[in-house]
Amino acid sequence: MPDYRITVRQDTAGWTIVALMIIIGVIAYVGLRGSAQAPPGRAKTTASLKVVPTMRYAIVSPTETKFTRCKFGPGGAPFHSTSTALGYPNGRCWIGKSRSTWPIKINRDPQSEVLVWGSNAVPSDGGTQWRLCNLGADPAVACNGPHGLPGKDQFVVENFWAGGQNRTGLTDAQLCAATFTSSGGCFVSMGQSQSEGMVVIGPSTPDDNSIFWKIRISWIAVPP
Repeated sequence: MPDYRITVRQDTAGWTIVALMIIIGVIAYVGLRGSAQAPPGRAKTTASLKVVPTMRYAIVSPTETKFTRCKFGPGGAPFHSTSTALGYPNGRCWIGKSRSTWPIKINRDPQSEVLVWGSNAVPSDGGTQWRLCNLGADPAVACNGPHGLPGKDQFVVENFWAGGQNRTGLTDAQLCAATFTSSGGCFVSMGQSQSEGMVVIGPSTPDDNSIFWKIRISWIAVPP
């Protein structure tokens, strides 16, 4: 009889402890889940914004043209210049006329600085190219021909406009296109355009016998 009573009490106490542990665990779990929930729902709006364009551009027309009105190159027949073909040594050809005709028009927008540069002269057969050189006392690339003119496989390109002429010649690096202002600066006002012509001075002698050559003159508008 005493043994029976002792056994019941131990079992009851044991299950009571287990039940309390389970209940406490459930309450703790529910409490943790409740604290991790997000706050009440949120709302938002998206606003759009338009800004003024900042891209600068230069437009050149025509996109292709030809040097003509060629002179000099008194090397004797058949190497002297004709009206449409450059002669040797150091013949000259023009696009336009320095004091009256400027066929190349450059437009740019918005306010910007304008830079200009030239390329090598490339023969139609893909052979030896002519390289740009410069005239004057402090040339970027010296012309090594007689009297400071272009030497073998060298040439000069000068641009001119109503207000003057670039007497030193273009280079293959981007330089200020001073044709746009009377002061010689690079800055160009909104909507301003410029008309120009070109003159090329050929080499003393060429390595390549091609009769067709291409020269690329480029302008670019950049932030002031």
